[in-house]
Amino acid sequence: MTTPRLKFDLEKKANEMLDDFPESEFISTTSTWCDPEMGGGQIVKEIENRLREYGHSDENIKSRVFGYETSDLRINFAKNEHNLAGTYKKGEPNRMKFDNIMTNSNWASDGGNKDRASGMGGTNIKLWQTALDLYINDLLKDGGNLGYVCPGTWCQGKRNPDNITNILNDIIKTYDTKTIKTDVKEKCFPKVGHKIITSFVLNKTKTHTNNVIINDEKITNFQDWNCIPKDSLSQKILGLKDFSSHEKFDFQFVRKSFNLEDTRETKSISHPNKSWLGRNKFKYVSEKTKFDSLPKVVIYRMGDMYNPNEGFIIDDVGELTPSYSSVYILKEKEKAKNVEVLFNLNFYKFLMNNISTTQYNEASILNLLPKLDLSKTWNDEEVYNKFGISIADRETIDATFKK
Repeated sequence: MTTPRLKFDLEKKANEMLDDFPESEFISTTSTWCDPEMGGGQIVKEIENRLREYGHSDENIKSRVFGYETSDLRINFAKNEHNLAGTYKKGEPNRMKFDNIMTNSNWASDGGNKDRASGMGGTNIKLWQTALDLYINDLLKDGGNLGYVCPGTWCQGKRNPDNITNILNDIIKTYDTKTIKTDVKEKCFPKVGHKIITSFVLNKTKTHTNNVIINDEKITNFQDWNCIPKDSLSQKILGLKDFSSHEKFDFQFVRKSFNLEDTRETKSISHPNKSWLGRNKFKYVSEKTKFDSLPKVVIYRMGDMYNPNEGFIIDDVGELTPSYSSVYILKEKEKAKNVEVLFNLNFYKFLMNNISTTQYNEASILNLLPKLDLSKTWNDEEVYNKFGISIADRETIDATFKK
């Protein structure tokens, strides 16, 4: 998101976020506002308009609304396009701190810094992740407010590999978060390739809030979540007491580095997969793993969530562990076939697909799902009854898989 940031329709989203900022910030004659990556000026335009609604003059706005971009060309485009009155400059804020920050920052990667420390050399770091850390830690005053638009990968509790910040736990849950929206793609960026685009508004006060508005629903057990699903029905299910309190799976993710000559093929008749990467093909690391000798269920990372069997291995004899997979070690009396049946029920497939923000079957997703009695074979109706899913919600879930 570089040049297109100049022309995206962000005005409605900007006003939606502004509605979640304290009214005192608009009444104040001195509170400062900043968009550190102002793009086409859509956000600062709406900040200025909101301040005018509260009676502030252009002279007042000039002294308290700031924006920054990488070139004079972009700044002049924004100023001329929206007749802006604030103070807008090329570069970055110089040791300034602000009462309020609202932005849609650059989402691109940094291209991979070969000199990056901690073994991360060459790894692509998303610019919006590092920008968020900068805004929270350096640009925003204590007690200040932040409104941020960004991709939704953080919803799964992923870490920023540059400094291992966990956005969900270290920022969203730590500070006084007001609202989280997971429907920004549909509203603002329908043609952008990201699966989920989000926004959130928070106050830089460490209150460990337990009440957050997610889309339109007030979530009171938010601190118990380790992900945020993309749709309201999945959010509702995660909020059910019987669901949230139930024992979950404990898959472990296996990711081993290898090249083709370092892989091995299984010789088992029951696992005839060759050593290739792709659907129904697995790479088996030549080096043994701690899971190789244990009976287990393996779900390949790149399997189809609508059809988990695409990447499902039942390994009762404990022969192999593919790389790039999630492994569940079978306990006494648990049957692997019952695990497979469970993950192919509509209820489980629906949650797996709607919790995910990527195409991958991560262990973190699988471990959100309730582990029922695996000594028996479950069906859809039994699982729906187990968690008290209404008839209407059952129909919505089942309709997802009708051809």
